[in-house]
Amino acid sequence: MASNADFVQYIVDQCSGAGEIAAKKMMGDYCIYCDGILFGLICDNNLYIKPTYQGAAQLKEVVMRSPYPGAKEHFLISDVDDRDSLSAIVKATVPALPKPKPKKNPMLERKKHVPASLDEVIPQGIVCSQELRAFFQQHIGKGFHFKVEFQKWLHENAGKTFGDAVEAYKTLEHPADIWPQFEYNQYVRDFFADNKGASLDDAIRCWHWKKLQPGSHRYERSDLDAVE
Repeated sequence: MASNADFVQYIVDQCSGAGEIAAKKMMGDYCIYCDGILFGLICDNNLYIKPTYQGAAQLKEVVMRSPYPGAKEHFLISDVDDRDSLSAIVKATVPALPKPKPKKNPMLERKKHVPASLDEVIPQGIVCSQELRAFFQQHIGKGFHFKVEFQKWLHENAGKTFGDAVEAYKTLEHPADIWPQFEYNQYVRDFFADNKGASLDDAIRCWHWKKLQPGSHRYERSDLDAVE
């Protein structure tokens, strides 16, 4: 027999002197919480409270029952009409119960991962976090940043060491090939690095000319002369 909603609300009201009480439905019956801590069950219109020495000290008579087949025994609270007594039992019980462990967010946990040394293995699904950037800056230099090609290398080489990653970064610092979707960005960056004070229109004009040329589409100093 499932618990009656009116009975559940009655128990919530009766226990309210102990703190913020909430009942959550569970398979027709209810879990009951005080300040976020599960302290008992309401099953078949009966109140069961988790057993503790502190709670037992508040009971006139200790009666142990299982709320449902296969469950651990709880205190069966037969007198639920004495509001003060019921609140006192809950107040004594809750501090004695273990606090719920906070749920871990796998993504946040991965972001917190910082290798202890270059010998550590790169994990699967590594996230390029601020902490990881600081680690690489320590071993490569302050100029380090997560280039797209280096991020790709990290994700494709799980199982290798961070020392391998440092060596790979050095070879990727001036890669022979740039993925087509990034050629424009790389070209413009290189253009402005070599032409302080030039306009974006100048850079775009040079880029349009450059990509029509055979061979590499990397910026060269002679590009600006070719379009003037």
